[in-house]
Amino acid sequence: MAPPLLRSSLAASGESVPILTAPGTGPRQDLRWVRAGARWTGAARGVAARVQVTRPRVVGAEHSLVEVLAQLGTSGRHAAEIGLRISPTEYGDGEPHLFVFAWAHGRRTCYDGCGWADAALTTRPGDSLADRVGTEVTLGLVLVDGVWWAWLDTDWLGAFSPEVWSGAFSEADGLQWFGEVFTPEPPARSQMGTGAAADSRGAATLRGLCHVPWDRWICQEEAQALPFADEPVHYGAVRWSDGRVTYGGPGTGPAVTPRPPPSSASEGTPSARGTSAPSRPR
Repeated sequence: MAPPLLRSSLAASGESVPILTAPGTGPRQDLRWVRAGARWTGAARGVAARVQVTRPRVVGAEHSLVEVLAQLGTSGRHAAEIGLRISPTEYGDGEPHLFVFAWAHGRRTCYDGCGWADAALTTRPGDSLADRVGTEVTLGLVLVDGVWWAWLDTDWLGAFSPEVWSGAFSEADGLQWFGEVFTPEPPARSQMGTGAAADSRGAATLRGLCHVPWDRWICQEEAQALPFADEPVHYGAVRWSDGRVTYGGPGTGPAVTPRPPPSSASEGTPSARGTSAPSRPR
């Protein structure tokens, strides 16, 4: 069985225009993570988008990423993520690398492991997508028989064991598509997306933001996804009439010599490769 296909519900007519600009999300307890993108609340079994592959400039111990996320709950939440991450201090280069990640009971796990099992023989989490910079890739997550599977373009990558969430992550009630910059010492200085402001020409794009409903094996484009931004002065998000979301910004400072960071999602937990491959959905 192939991953769900994107089905557009947004008819383009004439030139696309901005229809919603993200307001600030208000005071935050932890200023080390700064995000901008879009989110949607509702019952779903999966999420996907066509994500522009970019190479933002990353400063020092910071990282910059873009991802799609499915979650259940807010406090003590469960979540699964797939995305592209630039972290020179971890990967040893400034290229985008594929990643997967999970939250369980409100706690971070680790990158590319901690219950993850590879199914693909070619591209795996942790691999560089440098040769895809400037193009779009489809990234998605979907629940199949109680297991959260991830895919890239039209190929299954692998799956998370249900034991990551003690079998309790059996549906999603919220979806997100966003860019993020992590910094150990706020304010964040790295670029997000392409480094261009969200409302400017050349900003990074997220297209085909969609959710997988329970009654059909498709990913339905979501017209009600709302843009959000933690610090819109530096990193913004704009929703356009053709359904795409542009996001990102230039950051606030010049590059410095990298040093080892605590990672955005794992709080210093090292990356780990997945276990043996599961059987693909049938």
